[in-house]
Amino acid sequence: MNRSLAPETAQLGSLQAEYQANRLTAKILLGAGVASILFSLLLFSLAISRAQAPRSGLLSDSFRRDSITISASLGLFMLLMAVFFFVYHRYHTSLRVAVYADGFVSSDWHESLVCRWDEATEVYESITYVYRQTSDRPGPRRWAYTVYRADGQRIQIAGLEGIIPLGQTLKTEISKRVLHKAVKVYQAGGIVWFGPKLHISQQGVSDGDRTLPWHDVEEVRLSEVNNAVTVRQKGRRRSWKHIVGSQVGNAWVLKTMVDRIQELNRSSRQPAVGEAVSQFPPDLPARRTRELKNRRVKIVAAAAVLLIAVLAFGSYAITRNSQQRARYEMKQSLEDVCAGGDAGAPGAAPYAQTPGLYPVLYVEKTAIGGWRSSYHYSPPARWRPQESADTALVACLEEEQVEIERCPYTLQSGDSATLVRLQWQTTVTLREAQTGKVVTSDTIGGELPRACQESEQFKEGDLTAFLSGDRPEEQVNDWLKPYVEIQ
Repeated sequence: MNRSLAPETAQLGSLQAEYQANRLTAKILLGAGVASILFSLLLFSLAISRAQAPRSGLLSDSFRRDSITISASLGLFMLLMAVFFFVYHRYHTSLRVAVYADGFVSSDWHESLVCRWDEATEVYESITYVYRQTSDRPGPRRWAYTVYRADGQRIQIAGLEGIIPLGQTLKTEISKRVLHKAVKVYQAGGIVWFGPKLHISQQGVSDGDRTLPWHDVEEVRLSEVNNAVTVRQKGRRRSWKHIVGSQVGNAWVLKTMVDRIQELNRSSRQPAVGEAVSQFPPDLPARRTRELKNRRVKIVAAAAVLLIAVLAFGSYAITRNSQQRARYEMKQSLEDVCAGGDAGAPGAAPYAQTPGLYPVLYVEKTAIGGWRSSYHYSPPARWRPQESADTALVACLEEEQVEIERCPYTLQSGDSATLVRLQWQTTVTLREAQTGKVVTSDTIGGELPRACQESEQFKEGDLTAFLSGDRPEEQVNDWLKPYVEIQ
């Protein structure tokens, strides 16, 4: 299906490939819609026939009325489900991704999202597996990809024919460019995030609560099956950290950087700026997974299975889609307030600075330079906006860990060890959501870690330990309170 796309595509270079919606899914949705209509007509016919039938001496009038009501209600429900299946079929068949030399365009019936390769900051891959009766090993069933742009825009890609080569292209092109930025952040002493549960720095690998120094890292393994990341510590049989692949962003950049860092550590050399980048291959290795040939699925059987669970699925899908749409619209319009200088969100609530409550959205800066809703800071429940029209303020958060003290110790073995005390410092810039104007700004420090003791416990084999205080979440909330709750 040809469709006019945004004019920005002219800047993406020549068209390389084009991917359309999965045809089997489209057939199943269409078949389910047809089956729902047939069931609806059958139930309506049953209700009409019972309404027109003469009274029976065997059945009471109340039973007759109840059977008519139930048949008509189920017929209406099936008709609504038919509408749902046809609408979703229309949406599914509108899915399309066009890959160009300098980026890609993801479009559906609602909008077309343009993303240049150098604008993408993160790519996530999610693979759903199913077990077969003929094999003890699970086989891949569904691939989905999520790409984030530097402005925080999320682009979700799923349900396409040939999605595996498309995913390989996304991972290769985005990872090559993100790696350059990530290495510079790392070598400058910053934190490089790979999703909400994992980051690396010159101190080591961290999950946000614990930090494993580089000299204690035995291996960071990236699963070839589902991109799950397993971090192993030297001297321990169990893994130090295991994270499922769908929660690891830029997993291939992580693997490349960690391998290079460990190689340089083993050779006792410090990497020069850009050295790790030169080790990144121009093309990522092909995954061992292959696109399975879809079996022929009978439309009647698929429709029957769908109709059995249609009530639960329908209510869940509608609720989840409405919540996601509300969150998406709020994030799309408000995260740009932090990234766009004085550009505000016209649909947001005004900040009148008169007595009252002004809901605030917390947005934090990522290591790559983009902005997204905060993982680590949360406002009180009464401050949280439900949609963009409720949001009056946006708190833009930039955090870093600052070294405040190094305490030297001598181990019983005679080796020298060091305990490093770290403090979280967060710069908060409060902006009006509607106009983008800065209301106030300040840097807030978290609680200091406890003082170094006369003697400290070090793990066996560790010569460096880190002691960090808590993030200043409570202090940030207290600092913002006079601006959010004006008396």
